[in-house]
Amino acid sequence: MITGAPELFAKLRYNFSQRFVVCLTDVGGHHVYGSLEEVSDKYKYSHRDFNFYRRLLDLFAKGQDLSLLADTKRATGNGWDLDKWKLVPIAHRMYVEQPDIKWYIFLEADAYMGWPNLLDLLSKFDPDKPWYLGATHVYGDVAFAHGGMGYIISNGAMRMLDTIWNPQNIAR
Repeated sequence: MITGAPELFAKLRYNFSQRFVVCLTDVGGHHVYGSLEEVSDKYKYSHRDFNFYRRLLDLFAKGQDLSLLADTKRATGNGWDLDKWKLVPIAHRMYVEQPDIKWYIFLEADAYMGWPNLLDLLSKFDPDKPWYLGATHVYGDVAFAHGGMGYIISNGAMRMLDTIWNPQNIAR
């Protein structure tokens, strides 16, 4: 499951109760990985795409409810600005932690998956071949995986992604 910080505490408990596996700091006994760990501080503390992130850090340091950012205009920027910085690092981290998984399934906290249908569908594909199954979202001139609808990446595609992974590529 992939979720932004404003939704983390509100939705994480429900999703764990539904037996979702999160491969991403401990929340309620579950280990959660920050997707921006490998992004340079140079970018996190100066690039305009991280205005929302810096506001989250400020609220967290003050002990305030991070979900406030989801409903208000208390920060310039938004979570969409961070997606291009977090989705590839999340995928890479999942692959490093679990390199033998056949299918990597990415869901947002508010997505629903019909598991029996999905498992039937996946049985028709070879996970050793490079597959991306899901919608694509276009934001400006950049197309990327659409987490709101969920998407699936085969082990073969993750192996390919791993060959080009490095923080400099993420920065570019």
